[in-house]
Amino acid sequence: MPCHSKRQKKEKAHALVEFDDGTWSVINTKKLEGSLMDKGQKVFVTWPNIGRISGVVWAISNLITRLSDAHTK
Repeated sequence: MPCHSKRQKKEKAHALVEFDDGTWSVINTKKLEGSLMDKGQKVFVTWPNIGRISGVVWAISNLITRLSDAHTK
C-alpha cells in the first residue's frame, strides 16, 4: 500500500494590496473577490460602509510581518 503524506500545502493567506487611491493594506486573501493567482493581479475588496474598491497585489505571503517589511522597502 502506498504511503501518502497527510500534510497539505499551506495557502498563502495574506496579500499586500495597493488601492487605486494610493493607499496600501495587508489583506487576508479570503476577503478578496475571486481567486488570487499572482503578484500584479488586479483585485477587488468590499469594505463595510465603503463599498467595493479595486487594487493591485504587490506581494503574497503567509506571514503578515513579511508583507509589512515589503511595504516599507
